[in-house]
Formats: sequence, C-alpha cells, structure tokens
Amino acid sequence: MRSVAFFVLAIVLCVVVVVTTLWLNAPIDAKAWQPARAQQLSANDRLQDIPLIARGKLAGAEDVHPVREADRPQWLVYTGQSNGDIVRISRDDEIEVLANTGGHPLGLALDQSERLVIADAEQGLLRLDLDTGALETLVPAGGPMALSFVDDVDIADDGIIYFSDASSRSAMDELQLEILEARPHGRLFAYDPSAAEGERLTLLLDKLFFANGVAVAADQQSVLVNETFRYRVLRYWITGPKAGQSEVFADRLPGFPDGISRGSDGRYWVALFAPRSAALDKTHPYPFIKELIAALPKRLQPKATRHGAILALNEQGEVLENLQDPTGEHVWEITSVEEGEDGTLYLGTLTGNRIGVVTAIPEAR
Repeated sequence: MRSVAFFVLAIVLCVVVVVTTLWLNAPIDAKAWQPARAQQLSANDRLQDIPLIARGKLAGAEDVHPVREADRPQWLVYTGQSNGDIVRISRDDEIEVLANTGGHPLGLALDQSERLVIADAEQGLLRLDLDTGALETLVPAGGPMALSFVDDVDIADDGIIYFSDASSRSAMDELQLEILEARPHGRLFAYDPSAAEGERLTLLLDKLFFANGVAVAADQQSVLVNETFRYRVLRYWITGPKAGQSEVFADRLPGFPDGISRGSDGRYWVALFAPRSAALDKTHPYPFIKELIAALPKRLQPKATRHGAILALNEQGEVLENLQDPTGEHVWEITSVEEGEDGTLYLGTLTGNRIGVVTAIPEAR
C-alpha cells in the first residue's frame, strides 16, 4: 500500500511541477472575461457552390478590391498576397504582379485619384500609383504612434483615410495569444493626406480588442470598426452631436468578425473568419487556464474551425443576410467581402488559395 501511495504522490508532484512550470512560463497575462451568448442564426450552405476565381493561384488574398477604372475593363480585382505582392486578376483569370510591399498587405482601398492605399501588417500604411508602379509610405510601421499591425483601411469622400492597427502586442503568428489574453491592444486612426506635415495622423480610438475591418458610413458621419475578439462592431462618430464618441453597432456575433465593407444598397457586409468556439468562451472567465493553454506548444493549442460565413447588416446593426459554407471546403477563413459596381461580391481569405464570387445572393435552402 505504501508503494502505491508513493507512486500516486509522485504522479501528483509531477503534475504540479509541470503545471507550475507552464504557468510561470506563460507568454501572456490573461484577463477574465465572460462572453455574452451569441446570436442564434440558422445554419445553411448558401456559399457552398458559389463561383471561384484564381483557384490555386493565390496565397493569402486577405482583402479584395474590385477594379473600378473605366480604362481597365479587362481587369476584375486587386488583391494582396502573403509574400508581399500586390496583384490584379483579369476576367480571364490571369494574374499580374503590380508591386511588392516587402511586408504582408492586408487591407486595400482606392482613393479619389485611383491610387491603391494598402494596410500592410509589417510596413504600415502605403499607397501605390497604379499607373507608374510607384509605392510610397504614408505612415511607416513603428514611428511616433508605434504602429505594429496595420490591418484594414477605408477612405471617406473627403479623402481622409481611416485605418486600424490591430494590436500593439501580437504579430500575425501570435493571434492565439491575443485571443487568450483578452486585453485591448488595438487602435483606430485617421490619416488626412491634405493636412500639414506632422498633423496628418490622428488617434481616434484605442484599447480595442483586436481592431480589424474598417468601413466609412454612407452618410460620412461615422466609421465602423470590427473588434474581432469581442465578436462585435463599433461605430465611431466623425461628425454630428456625438462626434468623438463611440458605441456598439452590432454585438454577440456568431463568429470572429474580420473585414467589413459598405454595400451600394446601404447594408454592411461582414466577413466571419471562423465561428465562435464554445470551449473558448467557457475558458475565458479563467485566466489561469488560459495561461496554461498559451504556454503549450502551438501544435497543441486549439485551432479555429474551418467554416465560411458572411453576414449583411442594416444601419441598425441587425442581420439581414446569413450565408455560409459549413463544410469549410469551398470557401473558408473569409476575411473580406467587397462589392463590385455590378453588385457582385468578392470574398477574400487569409490562407485560402481562391477568391469566392457571389454574383447573386443565393436563396436559403
């Protein structure tokens, strides 16, 4: 009996040592958080059979921007690649490299002069002249505002550029740590190209839980920004009686909101990178457990479920459309939804090798 007791005690001590070691070496300082219950939306397969372009030719087309210049009718969309390439895709599915940022381009937007403004996670806020191929840096990574993860961008009618800096804490390969830590490291900025040097960059919001997609409202009075790791969209008021204030626009989303864009009919399209994890939500109130998970080798940490999903929201933040690929085999890890001039939707992806195309909203089945 003594030998059995000794054996059990030895095992307990080993477990205590391992757990303590993991906890002491945790790379995060986790915070307790109790997620609210997600909105309940019906499951469907409305994205499962949509057309695809550039299938097998892309790697990490995070954002997609339709070509809108009348003198470039043969081209369909612009997108970025994880290797830094900025490319355009023709209607014949051919790809042309326009430039390389030297980083990882994420968000894209065309300004009033048909120049491509690029949110690059490693290089900062950039701008590409599509005629000359000249690439310039508007706001470098680092700098006085310590930009470290420029993520998405949109441009108002007055030329002011709104962009997100997702996290001052984590790089792209550390997002799992950002989720588990549950602390706010993101920011929303405005950049005015017409302002005097030194007065162009303004911090609008800080302490955001992974600031991601950005979309200027149709009336130009506010800008929306996704808080990916809070499952919600915030509205920041640019003008009017609430100028300088922010509020929740859409909450309790059923997944991680990534990109957001404004459609021609006034609705907002939100890309859901992955569905919420019930296990993760149940773990969030317990910092000790989250720190143990963060200390595990990356291969042992939980992975996101492959599942394609996009939502359409109205001006009140209510869900109008819910389109999914539950198999995660046709389209997955959707990071952007952008509307072309003909109403076609183009779906970007962080790790996929294709761009999904929604030519008409498929009926629920």
